[in-house]
Amino acid sequence: MGGGGDYGVFAEGRYHITKAILELNEWLAKNKEAAVQSE
Repeated sequence: MGGGGDYGVFAEGRYHITKAILELNEWLAKNKEAAVQSE
């Protein structure tokens, strides 16, 4: 391949990014609830 690999699938591509975003979203939701309860 002249332009390099398909980074949408390989090398921490779309799947890994989507998984990380979903995990961060869950983490933020939990921490927002904890912050509201501690105030």
